[in-house]
Amino acid sequence: VRPVATYPQYGGAECDVTKQEETCNALGCDRPCTLNDWGPWRQCTRACEGGIKWRSRSVKVPATGAGKCARTFSKARYEKQACNQGQCPTDVMCIAKMDLVVALDSSGSMGEDGWKGV
Repeated sequence: VRPVATYPQYGGAECDVTKQEETCNALGCDRPCTLNDWGPWRQCTRACEGGIKWRSRSVKVPATGAGKCARTFSKARYEKQACNQGQCPTDVMCIAKMDLVVALDSSGSMGEDGWKGV
């Protein structure tokens, strides 16, 4: 708003517009969050006899105002499914050698009596 310094007199022309308005931010401020695409399926929790694998969606753009966002473990953001339902093999035979490392505490904290137990 601009104030008028001198009003027109003696047939003078009117002043230009003293007020100018423009609409801005007309969209609502309440907006729900936007979710990312589904992530990859995670590895199954068991090798056999039934495990679970899962995947999830993270928040890409947070909700604003009173906008809502699905909870972390809701169906919109978390999926799980059964995996590796088959029976575990019962006739497992090891065919590879295994390395074995034995570590002994030989520091002063073990003491002479500790070595006798070894």
